[in-house]
Amino acid sequence: MKFIITQDQILKLQNNDSVKIIDVRPLEDYEQSHIQNSISIPEIFTHLPTGLTTKNEKKSFEDFFQKVLSKNGISKADTIVFYEEKYTLKSPRGITILKYLGHDEDKLFVLEGGFEYWKDNNLELTTKIPNITESNYNLDILENFFIDYDEMIDAMNDESIIKLDVRDKDEWIGISSSPYGLDFAPKKGRIPNSIWIEWYKFISDDLLKVESLNFIKAELQSQNIKTTDNIILYCFKGARISNSYIALRALGYENIKFYFAGWNEWCRLDGAPIINEVLEVDNPILKENIAVKKRLEEVCIANSKLIHFPKYNTEPIFAFTRKGDVYNDNMATKKILPSLHKLNDLIDNIDDDFIHNFIDNNQSDTIVREENNKVYEIHLKGSREVNAILAYGFDITQLKKLNENLEDIVEQRTLSLEKKTKYIEDNIRYAALIQEAILPPYTIFENSFKEHFIYWKPCDVVGGDIYFANTFGKENEEVVVMLLDGAGHSISGSFLTMLLKAIETKIVSKIITKKIEPEPHIILERLNHDFKFMTSQNKDIKALIGFDGGVLYYNKKTNICKYSGGKTPLYIYNDGELEIVKSDRISLGYPRNKLDQKFTQYEINIKKDTIIYMLTDGIIDQENENGEYYGKKSFRNFIANNHTKPLDEQKELLIDELNEFGKNIPQTDDITIIAIKF
Repeated sequence: MKFIITQDQILKLQNNDSVKIIDVRPLEDYEQSHIQNSISIPEIFTHLPTGLTTKNEKKSFEDFFQKVLSKNGISKADTIVFYEEKYTLKSPRGITILKYLGHDEDKLFVLEGGFEYWKDNNLELTTKIPNITESNYNLDILENFFIDYDEMIDAMNDESIIKLDVRDKDEWIGISSSPYGLDFAPKKGRIPNSIWIEWYKFISDDLLKVESLNFIKAELQSQNIKTTDNIILYCFKGARISNSYIALRALGYENIKFYFAGWNEWCRLDGAPIINEVLEVDNPILKENIAVKKRLEEVCIANSKLIHFPKYNTEPIFAFTRKGDVYNDNMATKKILPSLHKLNDLIDNIDDDFIHNFIDNNQSDTIVREENNKVYEIHLKGSREVNAILAYGFDITQLKKLNENLEDIVEQRTLSLEKKTKYIEDNIRYAALIQEAILPPYTIFENSFKEHFIYWKPCDVVGGDIYFANTFGKENEEVVVMLLDGAGHSISGSFLTMLLKAIETKIVSKIITKKIEPEPHIILERLNHDFKFMTSQNKDIKALIGFDGGVLYYNKKTNICKYSGGKTPLYIYNDGELEIVKSDRISLGYPRNKLDQKFTQYEINIKKDTIIYMLTDGIIDQENENGEYYGKKSFRNFIANNHTKPLDEQKELLIDELNEFGKNIPQTDDITIIAIKF
């Protein structure tokens, strides 16, 4: 795929001097560990231009990156590979910026799976900073790749041009101004005549690679966007559109331009037309909130006329000399604070040394003072420049009353909340009893296998992991074990397991009545089909719900063992060697899954004392206090070090190891491990 490079490909190029690997993660992450020979340039993602329309704005942007790239030894002849923690929007932004600066797009790549995938595959990491020889990165600006505000205004009413907004939904409809917070930017909404496809649609659920091109193609077709269309992409700062650009190019879209400065520029320019769904809709609650906010601002401004505050007036209301006397006072001190004559009136037990240190070291402090039934907040700031302590003030009487009223309300609601919390907790504990009741009896495992252990630990009281086991045949010689990991955990995950139990019961019935064979791939396919069918009946279901899972079949008489999995690998210890059946990299039940999705089936060679481990990803993804994951490597090492021990003992050792690894850190996901010895 264009612009995408895999781990195998980069390993072959890693020591090539003309290949520069750029880490766009924060510098502190880079310093902790990074891919060998990579260079840290976080500015690829963090640099935020507020405009790219005027000559000065464009020159500032171009000069900034020319300087950064030259300082880091990047030249136009280099092949560039960007990577971040995963594959989202930070590293693709590098593709866009360098293409605009004139770099050959055939020499620009993003690492699929990013740092996380590299780390998970135990590839070499380092803390060593490579030696860098500065270069002169020559600019050859691709002028028509980025459009400016004026060109976007012209395109806005041109029906032949698709204006594709890929921001988050709350930005599109006008709740939030930016990905940095609701009110980071001055205005909220979208550019008129735009089409919206959220950027998440262009990447996989695990945020490691480009989404299935067939899925993206369907999304584009639903918006009637054709490969021959002229398209302008925009977001807030040029990151999310870069991610989308890679997917569009992979599908053959060529006529693409960037409004790179995007909403960050548009919302700051007077007269820029904006559509805001939230403000335009008749929403009484929203309007009431907006009215309250405006009233509070009016209160603040009204009070500031008497006693100034830096938000409204940068002038201090008065100052204190080095002797602690008031000077340069105004109406605020004479009318509102008549008892204030010296700094000692504000701060008790101070001497000359305190005042000198406060001024000379530019110290600051905040004092709350009550006078004449009013409450004032006085901000003191030492200033060597004016050789005094400057005082700024604000009337917070109404704010204090609001806070006191709020405290009363909070206290009342806390009591109510405690009752509701107890009610909810009681119901969750009851739900846990129900969830445990649908688990299979241990006797199935005891009668079917030489040894076994099961470690099932939801992240909360209930969880989204579930396992089932059933026997078939005249003498119960056939056993099927299913391990399923539902999206989410806690209450939502537990509801999903109830749905999976209903489907499992239906499948077992079909096996008993000989309507389907107990083949793992058939069972997985039925789970996927029935889950998708059941959830698609409810048109209100918008969330991406689904699950991962694996199915194991074993016949005690024939010693035949088979396995199929979707994003659920199988660990097999046989004859002193550990084998991993990686399973299909496909989840089950999601809207994007095919209804007739097929799964690969593997035959397992079972010998005396073969051990099989089935597990969900909760153990692999458990973090410690250093932000490190337990990971696949640790689990493989555990098996290698403990495979000779009885499974009961292995279970206790594994629990101890997990507890020690994750001490002081809450469990982050449901954990289920099933170990079976033949």
